[in-house]
Amino acid sequence: MIEYYQQTQFEPFALEHPETGKNGCGAMLVHGFTGSPADMRPLARLLYDHGADARVIAHPGMASDIANLARATASTWREVSLERWVEHTRRYNRTILVGYSMGGAAAIQMAAQSAPDLLLLIAPFARINDRRAIFLPVLKHRIKEFRLLSRVDFDNPDVREWFEAAFPGLDLDDPETRRVVREDTGIATPALDELRKFGAMGSLDASKVTAPVVIIQGHHDTVVNPRHSRRLADRFPNLQAYHEFPGEHLLTLDTVKSWPTVRSLVLTAASNLLSKV
Repeated sequence: MIEYYQQTQFEPFALEHPETGKNGCGAMLVHGFTGSPADMRPLARLLYDHGADARVIAHPGMASDIANLARATASTWREVSLERWVEHTRRYNRTILVGYSMGGAAAIQMAAQSAPDLLLLIAPFARINDRRAIFLPVLKHRIKEFRLLSRVDFDNPDVREWFEAAFPGLDLDDPETRRVVREDTGIATPALDELRKFGAMGSLDASKVTAPVVIIQGHHDTVVNPRHSRRLADRFPNLQAYHEFPGEHLLTLDTVKSWPTVRSLVLTAASNLLSKV
């Protein structure tokens, strides 16, 4: 999978209007855990097509840097996110901050430091959806990694649909591809513990966010538990809307069934900040 993520489509990118100046609207988008900027491209293109500049950043240890995931820390993710956000807010008077999954935890911390005009959270990560996660501080010293896909059924239509959405172009009928997915996609246990810490950092910062907040959550999400998102929503002093609808975790991709709903909710939330609707 390391080689797969070396493709240019997984690099950070920016969509900018030549005429946009400081008075224009700039959106920053942040992807999720083990994801990449490619996951945010449909949303970036949507906001760009409606008048905003859109910039998508990457977390250390992910996307083309996935080989270094085991060495990434919550502190590093926070530091890099805040640096990128400071740079972004200096460029625009009007800003939109979009965080997806783990990127939601990052966006909350960024917004707590410097408020955007809108904080848009999509399936925002606050805590690992597994009760055993509380043992990660101990498990990380005893278990090297978790191989979450070691027993995946590649012939299951639902599994194939998920892979096609999450990893377009991956040949699931190739025996070597199947071997790599099963054996080389383990997540280092220390990295999962850093993820746990990062979610907690975002949750603590939620009460400091003064920006208007809109949350979009899939009701059938098994990665980010909707119950956790509802609890997180209660922590924001300026929650504008919480939308929960039939949908799973992959909400930012325009190839999934829930995309029309997500598209409509995003445009409605950001309509006052965009130059054209």
